[in-house]
Amino acid sequence: MPTFKHRSVVVSCEHAVHTIPQRWAFLFSSQEAHDLLETHRGWDPGAAEIAIRIAAKLNCPCVPGDCSRLLVELNRSLDNPEIWSQFTAPLSHADKDLIVRSHYEPFRRHCRELIEAALTHPNNLALHVSVHTFTPFLYGHERMIDVGILFDPKRPLEARFAQSILHHLKQSDPTLRIAFNQPYSGTDDGHTTALRTLLHSSGYVGLEIEVNQAILLNQPSHWRSLIAQLTAAIGAQI
Repeated sequence: MPTFKHRSVVVSCEHAVHTIPQRWAFLFSSQEAHDLLETHRGWDPGAAEIAIRIAAKLNCPCVPGDCSRLLVELNRSLDNPEIWSQFTAPLSHADKDLIVRSHYEPFRRHCRELIEAALTHPNNLALHVSVHTFTPFLYGHERMIDVGILFDPKRPLEARFAQSILHHLKQSDPTLRIAFNQPYSGTDDGHTTALRTLLHSSGYVGLEIEVNQAILLNQPSHWRSLIAQLTAAIGAQI
């Protein structure tokens, strides 16, 4: 395993908000659209709070998305049909290109530039923490975990960091239900997956943290303590 002289953290939050820029508000004027924007389909409730508090405590940069995932899905690649929702899929190529240039590309570029800056020296390591929350019920099935840590199992460094974060979380709260690569696979199309390909550096570690929204909705005191525990577990890596 390589030895790294300096370790940095960059936090991103792809689904930070459920807002729609005024330019595109007409697409979401229906009651259906308004209702969906408030759900997990429109954003990740609580994710921005986690990301901002982690970054503030660790004194590291935080890059939040600036629009709802129903306008453009910042956690998908441009060639993935899921990048567009039912409200934006019918748009013209010119309109889609404008959305990409105004929202998708600036977000992705900002994250990449911060990570590349952290990797300027061959012996530097950049831990990229992409923060998400997930709905406790999907298609009628309850998701029985509190925290998911997503990574690429074929990347030993990511596996090692994921194991270390799990260990620290379990030490602080043995009752936490933590799982690797749940409720999604760490190799599905996403922001960290794309950066693994784009960044030709062994020092890039891309982890996606998923937290169950049921904790935010039903256990506010546990929610606050969990954020502190996540921050400590991630901070222990640097």
